[in-house]
Amino acid sequence: IQYTFSSKINVSAEAVFYNGINSIYELYSGYLLESYRYLNHYDSRFAVSHGNFQSVSIAYKDIINMFFASASVSYNYNKNNVIGVQHFEDNLMLTSFIRMPHESNTVGASGKVSKGFDWKKLSADLNVNYMTSASQQIRQDDLVNYHTDILYFSTKWSAVPCSFLITSLESVWQESKSRIERQEAFAPIRSCTNTADFDFKLIDKLRIGTKFEQYYNSSMQNNKYLYFSDLYLNYTWKQVRFELDWSNILNTKNYTTAFSNGLNEYRSFYLIRPASVLLKVKFKLK
Repeated sequence: IQYTFSSKINVSAEAVFYNGINSIYELYSGYLLESYRYLNHYDSRFAVSHGNFQSVSIAYKDIINMFFASASVSYNYNKNNVIGVQHFEDNLMLTSFIRMPHESNTVGASGKVSKGFDWKKLSADLNVNYMTSASQQIRQDDLVNYHTDILYFSTKWSAVPCSFLITSLESVWQESKSRIERQEAFAPIRSCTNTADFDFKLIDKLRIGTKFEQYYNSSMQNNKYLYFSDLYLNYTWKQVRFELDWSNILNTKNYTTAFSNGLNEYRSFYLIRPASVLLKVKFKLK
């Protein structure tokens, strides 16, 4: 349902009711290479789930003043007659299903504001999301009530301070908290990413740019901070564009991500291509 109050304000509401069964993967009891990271084997059980989802949102736009804003709230409920239990053996993940009715619900809220300015072509964006969920999971063969709260915050600024410079700054911050009802609360996990872009116009059709990235994850035992930096130079001649890239200037050799929801912890380790210089040529054929 949508209703337009004026040329600036719009309100919408949505309601969904659904029923479903296992995916085709969960109905197959053999071994599946679902990704290059792990092999999965399902001890299949026929599952039936049903639930509902509702949301309400409002949007505001003022094109003349370059101001935009929106906000929404949502609720999701799901009930299933079987519950999955995972076990890991090296790269093999075994998923077993136990016939045990359980339910989960999630409440979310989000807001976004964007404003443009004539001064230096400045643009600012702010995005906030909050989600809280309650579910039932198997832990040490016991059914426990598990709660998660996630807060997400991001900002982005871009501007043209002068005719030869374009800048962009972006920051993303997230915190997740987990607890088991009447048992224990887990330490919050915080992550943050900061990115800065600068593009300089040296002469007509010749530009140089640089990008710097910083990553932080509180769940890492070592090297909670990680840094990347790139530099590029491009020149356009008629229909041909030449670009010289110097990637990974700091010669960062590996990148590890970690995520924990209290009951399970996931880590991914990446080997990164060392510092390199690459010349690229792009052109159009008429």
